[in-house]
Amino acid sequence: MSSINNKRSVSVLSKSPDCPLTCKQLVTYSYMAYQSQFSKAKTFKGLGRYLCFSQDGVSEIITQLGAYGLVEGKDAIDPCPQPDWFVQSDALARRNRGKHWTRSIVNWRYFVRAPQSVLTFSETVVLSLLWHNHLNEFVPQYGYSDAYLVTVTGLSASSVPTAMQGLQGKQFLDRKDGEITLYEMDDEMLANFADPIQDTKLPQGAVLKVAQKPTGNVKVAPTANHVTIDPHTEEMVQFLTERMELLAIREEVYAPYITYCKTKYPGTVRENWPALSERILAQIEKQGQA
Repeated sequence: MSSINNKRSVSVLSKSPDCPLTCKQLVTYSYMAYQSQFSKAKTFKGLGRYLCFSQDGVSEIITQLGAYGLVEGKDAIDPCPQPDWFVQSDALARRNRGKHWTRSIVNWRYFVRAPQSVLTFSETVVLSLLWHNHLNEFVPQYGYSDAYLVTVTGLSASSVPTAMQGLQGKQFLDRKDGEITLYEMDDEMLANFADPIQDTKLPQGAVLKVAQKPTGNVKVAPTANHVTIDPHTEEMVQFLTERMELLAIREEVYAPYITYCKTKYPGTVRENWPALSERILAQIEKQGQA
């Protein structure tokens, strides 16, 4: 059976009580901030495509983020001018010293809502946070109160109880007597979350093959010692490595998978790097190595 781990996601920066961002602003800014270390700014269309937001909606959100001083044009200002708006981890800061500022922030995964989903955006957000915490065996100190869900997600105080009731009515979970039970998701339930973006067009030279050398007078191809990994692929390796470390996966566990991706998928477009990381995580989980 498929897993929610294989779905498109955003590593959402955990907001502090001082952070004024709404949930959609938080999700959009988190994606922009994290991506800023790897690639140039995306278009409104590109952001909307990944997040499954309308292009006009993304434009409005970025305008709002600009008013908060977090973005300039279509770029997230780097480093964040409002670090106190997010929950920083001393342990992550020590582990990722010298790396991008997002690596020091506690985060949770928002599994992107599919356009045809029966879930509302608020329901998708709440369910994403619950599944993220469950998969990472994290239990909030004071439990899953509405106040906790509001603070972490940025949803309004009225949206959270409505979302919980909706999820219970649609049989994604059960909440009673202070206890929440998540129901295992079948393929029909998982269809409410967006799949990773796939790119069927491979760049020239993306496929490496081995064949018998032809006979006759032919030009000598470069030997293996002359083969280099292009900078684009090295950026992909860096992205995958940092994603694994952000999730506290041990190097001896993730390294073989990243090496495989480097040789199997060179030249993969940037927007598909998150999908590769989800595949690695799924394999790690399948092998019981997480």
